[in-house]
Amino acid sequence: MSALERATRLASLDLDDLLRRADDPGAIMEGVRGDLETSIIHLRQEIVGAVIRRGHLAAQLRDAEQRAAEIEQQARAELERGEERAARRILSWEIPTLASRDVLRDEVHRAGRSLRELLSCLVRVENRAHRMGWGSRRCSRGEREGH
Repeated sequence: MSALERATRLASLDLDDLLRRADDPGAIMEGVRGDLETSIIHLRQEIVGAVIRRGHLAAQLRDAEQRAAEIEQQARAELERGEERAARRILSWEIPTLASRDVLRDEVHRAGRSLRELLSCLVRVENRAHRMGWGSRRCSRGEREGH
């Protein structure tokens, strides 16, 4: 089970019902506390990894976009000189570069969405821990910006 799945389960756990049915509510609370702390640590680690991955993908995308722009410029220059065959040849050789640019765009978008999901889950888990009296509550974006 991924850290995201585990943390999502913990954030939505019906703790009151679990404690009512438990023989030893104290042990249950300590177990949940340990799980919450572990989940927060794992989510933070995954967030760092996601930020790094997104940064690498974004850098690769910038490089691919620059190369694609150069290719398109070369093809336009050939067309302006009346060399349609040369322009087609340039574009046909560079189709993989142009395709990789589009794939990278999708990957950067997915990486951003994944990062937002991880951050949202972290906020839910940290707020759950705060409601239970453990740790500091993570503030919302609006609170950070003073709204």
